[in-house]
Amino acid sequence: MSRHPRPSREARNRDAYSRPSVVSWYAEQEGLQVGEAALLAAYQSELEGASVLDIGIGGGRTTGALLPLVGRYLGVDYSLPLVEAARVRFPQVDLRWVDARELTTLGERDLDVAWFSFNGLDYIDHGGRLTALRQVRSVLRPGGLFLFSSHNGDLAGAGRMPWRRPRATRRWVRQLGHALRYLPQHLRMRGLQERAADHAILNDDAHHYSLLTYYITRAAQERQLRDAGLVPVAAYRQDGTPLRAGEVDRESVWLHYAARRPEEPKLADPADPNPTDPNFPA
Repeated sequence: MSRHPRPSREARNRDAYSRPSVVSWYAEQEGLQVGEAALLAAYQSELEGASVLDIGIGGGRTTGALLPLVGRYLGVDYSLPLVEAARVRFPQVDLRWVDARELTTLGERDLDVAWFSFNGLDYIDHGGRLTALRQVRSVLRPGGLFLFSSHNGDLAGAGRMPWRRPRATRRWVRQLGHALRYLPQHLRMRGLQERAADHAILNDDAHHYSLLTYYITRAAQERQLRDAGLVPVAAYRQDGTPLRAGEVDRESVWLHYAARRPEEPKLADPADPNPTDPNFPA
């Protein structure tokens, strides 16, 4: 008698985001996180009147935050039940069922801003993550802005269960009780965890230990951006305060990032030589 193959990490995450309880939770969420609000405030002048792609909309939480600010809004998510929930809240808004790894199917090539909020990038597989970053570059105009967040691989104790990082606080007691309640779920999922040199895929407490979450160091995330043809611009702590170049944060569970598609180099006009070019003879 043959055994059914175990669902992949990817399939488990996608299934979790289609469960009625999870969809209902996202459909009730409103407002921005502190770090998200700080990120949007930092780039507000570029968002005002801009064409914006909102990736991983969930139940429409970020839709409501962006609509009054931007000029043209398009929202996508890879979970059809979440898209349907968002459409109930915003029936007149352009919301589509599209995977972040397939953004070019949108037919967009000149967007001003793309935003992938609430660590949505962390719930597709490693190869898919790299594809998604390249897809973001493809839909942005030269100089276009990419904002997103991702779990922090530099976090001290990332992925450890509460009893392995004891702290005598009320929050720790709540975390411990939650972990004990869902310990059987974690035991089923932990065999799918993976640790690499600069990232890890871990079963943390998200949605009752039902997800496999991608954690990546800041340095590795910036390398991924460069490899995808995007230029890292800034990084922010979870509370929205900016990090200095190369600074490592071991306290934030996730970080917020800003990157850009590089501007296209201007081609020289052979009929109009530039006298300021040092290679042009006087």
